[in-house]
Amino acid sequence: MDDFQVGQILTHSEMPEIGRLKVERSSKDQVEVLVERKCGGETKKFRLPNAFLHLSQDQDSSGFEAAKAPKKPGARRAPASPKAVRSFEEAHSVFLAKYPGGFSDPKFLKAERASKESLLAAWKTRFSPEAIQAAKATGDPAAFSQGFQEIFKIAPLMHPAGEWLPFLAAIRENPEIFTLANLYAETTAAGAFTQESFDATVRSFETLGLARPKWTLFTYWPYIGAASGFPFVKPTLIRAAALGLGIELGYEPFANWATYCKALAVYEELWKRLQPSGARDWVDVQAFLGVGWKG
Repeated sequence: MDDFQVGQILTHSEMPEIGRLKVERSSKDQVEVLVERKCGGETKKFRLPNAFLHLSQDQDSSGFEAAKAPKKPGARRAPASPKAVRSFEEAHSVFLAKYPGGFSDPKFLKAERASKESLLAAWKTRFSPEAIQAAKATGDPAAFSQGFQEIFKIAPLMHPAGEWLPFLAAIRENPEIFTLANLYAETTAAGAFTQESFDATVRSFETLGLARPKWTLFTYWPYIGAASGFPFVKPTLIRAAALGLGIELGYEPFANWATYCKALAVYEELWKRLQPSGARDWVDVQAFLGVGWKG
């Protein structure tokens, strides 16, 4: 395993598309890095496992910006200006401005549905009851980690450095991935989380070393494993939609049952309102939410 020095530029061998990474701090097992600005818009810090990180041939540090200095103890941040709440009707107008043909617009079908249908097909192949049993028979965690990788590459809907890579490192050789994969497979087959299955899935993340999983990582897998019944919780969007629909979300930043039930209520309300407009399933609901309340 390489020992990295502060200031060195790295790349990730399995996901070179995230670009170059500048070492801010290094320890035996993980590295704190800055992601190059051009690859992520805003320069951000992330902690990544050392595995699959390598020195870049390009050690030019231009393209990086220093992370924001930590706030001084006792310093007060000026209150943020309140953003205007976008109602459902306003969100619907935004959606139709982008896709005049609504849920049957050819551009909508290509941009929003094609990849999701590929995801659903990949999930059914990789995480069917038969595939689960076959993977368990091998006793090799790689059978499941490869399945998760295949699905993520079709539609990477979470941050690659902040969420995906730590998850991939945690599951790669960890037998606990059998439990997590089985929980997601059983839950998607059932069509909904119960509080018991939800809490069991949270505990499985903790056993993998991923305590307090973030919403996008936690809800991505059941969302792409079933066409309806599971909200994909992107925090900014779900909070904006909840405000627009008049639903008190009680938002907490990590996966918990109370907030999940409220997020579910947001999707159910949108589903009720969008069915008359031709929405087929919750793939369309998520696409509407992502367009109507974006920005």
